Amino acid sequence: MPSAVARTHHANAPDNHHLEFLQFQRAKQLERAPKPAPLSAEQHAANRECLSTVRFVKPKYSAETEINVSGIFGRWKRYCVEKEVGDWRATLVNLTRATTMDFFLFVCGNYNVRSWGRYMDRNDAKEVYKYHRNVLIHRFNLRAPNIDGKPVLNVDSLRVILTFNIAYDTSAFSLGRHRIQLTGCYQLLCYTGARPAELVDGERKGPKDGSREILFGKRVIQEVENDDSADQTLDKQSVELNKMLLQETIKRGRPKALCYEDILLMLVRHPATGKAVLAMAIKFIHHKGADNKPKPTIFFFTPTRKLIFDAIMVIVALALHDHAFDAACLTDAYSLLSRDVWGPRDCMPIRWKKEKLKVPVFRRISGATLSEDEAMLYSKLNYDMGRQSLESGHEKEGLDA
Repeated sequence: MPSAVARTHHANAPDNHHLEFLQFQRAKQLERAPKPAPLSAEQHAANRECLSTVRFVKPKYSAETEINVSGIFGRWKRYCVEKEVGDWRATLVNLTRATTMDFFLFVCGNYNVRSWGRYMDRNDAKEVYKYHRNVLIHRFNLRAPNIDGKPVLNVDSLRVILTFNIAYDTSAFSLGRHRIQLTGCYQLLCYTGARPAELVDGERKGPKDGSREILFGKRVIQEVENDDSADQTLDKQSVELNKMLLQETIKRGRPKALCYEDILLMLVRHPATGKAVLAMAIKFIHHKGADNKPKPTIFFFTPTRKLIFDAIMVIVALALHDHAFDAACLTDAYSLLSRDVWGPRDCMPIRWKKEKLKVPVFRRISGATLSEDEAMLYSKLNYDMGRQSLESGHEKEGLDA
């Protein structure tokens, strides 16, 4: 019977509202990366020729590890030049125990080193370890690593800072948009236990002297590395080999911070009252080791009785300020909160504009200008958290949550 299969049509639903949803799903399917074409016989022959000259493939390090190694590399080059040891590359190939010990002395004497550090796990470096422990630690009064502990803030302390940020902080650094952003950060840290670097940009800047490219630019180490002409020919033939031997990091196309595409805002029908209420789900993907172990964590948020602790309202306020809602009718809080769930469904997602998906929610503010695509820096959040923790009565600055 036709009446048995008829769908309920809501009076407020626009005509053909389902077509936009179907087009959105079809566009997502088309964005998936296609499978690479199989290699031809000639390409397989060139691949075997390249593989016969490969000694080893460099491991894939995280960006933090590459930056740390590049910093040590810069110190090594400075040591070789200032102390007239010789060419840095030739000295490293013919490295002796005496040179290693003297380099340790140079680093401790010329750089801000305060703790012992970690040792190289090699059997032939035991004498270097003993020199480090018996001479350098006592000479420069180095302390044990992490012996001082790390100041942290628990949930109760974060709620105190959240209340102080909203009600009492009248400084020029916590007005307008920036105050709302700090409120949102504190709320998400309270309810989820996430690290601040998952909300804002915590990536370190790489060295500008090109040392990172020298150390980690070439992915494959080959036997004919000293022959310049062979290097040029082999580089042209081994482009595909480099891609297959080591999976390159896919460019995110977005800052490493919380963006709008990580947030799912929805209208949900209340099971008791039947009224539409706002709910939210946030996917945290920037945890430690996310590049090697992508295991995102999803947190769900529902309205709270105290609006001061309602993270949904803060996200809605930031989205309205950014004009991030895809629906043209959602221009203020009333137009959003007065909406109803269409038809027999229990949930209706609220979509973002396509150009806003990769925009950070918490962004940098320079003077009175809000950045369009630069995420708030971790150092800025860290500074504000430490300043407000001291002003709210805590004895120490809170460096992390």
